[in-house]
Amino acid sequence: MSSSVSRWRRSSPSAPRFARSACPPELLYCVDSSTLIHLRRTYPQENFPTLWERLSGLVRARRLIAPGSVRREVERGSDALVTWAKRHRRMFRRPGARELEIVAEILSRFPGFVDPGSETEVADPFVVALAVALNERKAPTLFGEEGECVVVTQERGRPGVPRIPEVCEAYGVRALRHIDLFRAEGWRF
Repeated sequence: MSSSVSRWRRSSPSAPRFARSACPPELLYCVDSSTLIHLRRTYPQENFPTLWERLSGLVRARRLIAPGSVRREVERGSDALVTWAKRHRRMFRRPGARELEIVAEILSRFPGFVDPGSETEVADPFVVALAVALNERKAPTLFGEEGECVVVTQERGRPGVPRIPEVCEAYGVRALRHIDLFRAEGWRF
């Protein structure tokens, strides 16, 4: 390479400069039923179309996910959220062998996490297990490590009753509320 070309590359303001920190990995959001239901009640699609378009964009980018059990909980209703969930089936994932192992471990470590008398499947342990499993599988990429998977939930802790945030903490997974997702994405409405 000639010295004039080399000098141009060093001094040109248009020459690309790449830094690891300039491309932080994007977060992957594993959402629970309470968040989707809260969003529907608080931000109806007909009044907040931009929010729902942005959520759809996260689904298309494969960054907003949930276990299939969340879809089944949502589909017990009969409103616009059910229609939205059916249009976004790709966000709902079947549990793999590792997720099922983690669910069994969660239920063993946190016996009060789900109601044993419940007649319907409860999604909460599957939400945490999906995030844990995805974080275990993170791999290096060209720009650093793949993004962290965080859980988005509206649940809050109650004394003596384990909830999603406490179980996430025990497994080293961050639990965010929907407003934290908005902030992380830089969304303003």
